[in-house]
Amino acid sequence: MTYGGSTMAKSSGAGRKAVPTKLRALKGSTGNVTKNKKEPKPGKAVKIDPPDYLTKPAKEEWRRVAPILQRLGLFTELDAPALSAYCEAFARYVDAVERLKGQELVITYPTGAQAPNHLIGIINSSVKQMRDFMTEFGMTPSSRAKLQVDQPEPEDPRMDLL
Repeated sequence: MTYGGSTMAKSSGAGRKAVPTKLRALKGSTGNVTKNKKEPKPGKAVKIDPPDYLTKPAKEEWRRVAPILQRLGLFTELDAPALSAYCEAFARYVDAVERLKGQELVITYPTGAQAPNHLIGIINSSVKQMRDFMTEFGMTPSSRAKLQVDQPEPEDPRMDLL
């Protein structure tokens, strides 16, 4: 569809999100896997360091998951902002869980009114954000179950002798 001289895909805002070809192939889709010939293809995977702006716990999570996602072909430089957001949500979740230890789940105010500890809200919103990004990257059991990847061959310890 053309709008003001540029070509745009028609979207009603409803329906399923488009699934990248790489994810469709990993899920075992055989039909139309290469249908979108104009889909951008990321370049060769290179080690991507965590951005400097991430907090220390977020960087630790990045270093844990980025290599795994890259091996599966699910993470490139273009995905760095999404992985950064996931890692920061993870860091907030861990921080809130640690702070909640030893505290009451329900706070009673001097007036007698009660309310859930505010850390529970932080935990819940962090979990939702994490789950959304984890699903995008195939990091949950159900999203991973839909993927089909070639497992790397185990290293042969005899090769170390050569």
